[in-house]
Amino acid sequence: MKKVIKAIVAGATLAFVLASCASLNGNPDVQSLASGTHSGVKDQQYHDIHNVKDFQTWWNKAYSTYSEVPALPTVDFSKKMVVAAFMGEKNHGGFTIRVDSIKQTPDSYDVNIKISIPGQGCRVTQDTVEPFEFVAVPNNNGAFINWNVEQHTKVC
Repeated sequence: MKKVIKAIVAGATLAFVLASCASLNGNPDVQSLASGTHSGVKDQQYHDIHNVKDFQTWWNKAYSTYSEVPALPTVDFSKKMVVAAFMGEKNHGGFTIRVDSIKQTPDSYDVNIKISIPGQGCRVTQDTVEPFEFVAVPNNNGAFINWNVEQHTKVC
């Protein structure tokens, strides 16, 4: 049953990736590439990715638990980079992670990550989950990245 659910999720994710034109917080320079609740990355991690080879590596790790890996989205790495956010393994559903906003300053690049955890009374699946998101953003041109993580509890 778990494999069937993962196959359905993989299909939905693939459809999302292929149809995705979404911008982040109305910023057309920031594009969500993919997100999901099951990944092969078991620890909380954040990565800035600057080339196709590294993107393919992290994409494959994210989808290593799926029966089929969705096609890698096309990113022009001369203008963009990819931000990958992995929440790590959680013992039940209801958790989400997303790149909330990105701000460039002269000395740094602030990437704001929002983590939502289920509150008391929230209905959640009993499956183990590993939420993740990939986002294409303007290249930081080597600027220092500040990973700002905000956690909040969902009210149900």
